[in-house]
Amino acid sequence: MSFAIISLLAGCKKNSSEPGQALYTSSNKSAITAAARLELGDAYAGGIIFYFSDNTHTHGRVCATRDVGQYAWDLTIFDPQNPQNYNPPYVGGTGTSLVLGAANTSGITLALGAGNYAAYMCRSYRGYGYNDWSLPSKDELNLIYQRLKHNGLSSFNSANSSYYWTSSEIDNKAVWCQRLDDGAQVDYAWKNNIMNVRATRGF
Repeated sequence: MSFAIISLLAGCKKNSSEPGQALYTSSNKSAITAAARLELGDAYAGGIIFYFSDNTHTHGRVCATRDVGQYAWDLTIFDPQNPQNYNPPYVGGTGTSLVLGAANTSGITLALGAGNYAAYMCRSYRGYGYNDWSLPSKDELNLIYQRLKHNGLSSFNSANSSYYWTSSEIDNKAVWCQRLDDGAQVDYAWKNNIMNVRATRGF
């Protein structure tokens, strides 16, 4: 995999279950949380908890238990012999904060349409029967690194590349990405690069 272009060169529904993790419904959720308080790193709601949005630990976000795959950020053709001609569309309206991954993903897929690219593949993902997965924002992916990867609560790809896409666009060519081996955030990764993709969702 080539990263020559990085930096220096320029509602929720459940459909089916998968083995290994229970699906929690509105009818049994209160009983489950009353019996055992949810914590960071717990397997829940189709993924691994990395964030709570309330003090009672009943709402927050999870990341998928495995990568969706490896994809470019969009499908614009890049000619390495003529990099000056690389001019992908600017989606615009994507942010970096923790709560914006889902909104970013909706904006990206609306602008770019269907295809085998990072945001669309997250939106198409059906891990543990859920259909509301998203490509994480810059701050969301960083929290996944800090709370899960850094603390050994989940594993991420390092065999071929440790780079993961975010949904936080910088300009028409570049997007934030992050290395999940050392936590480094890269601020000028061109969209044509093939990177790892890990989806997230709220609960």
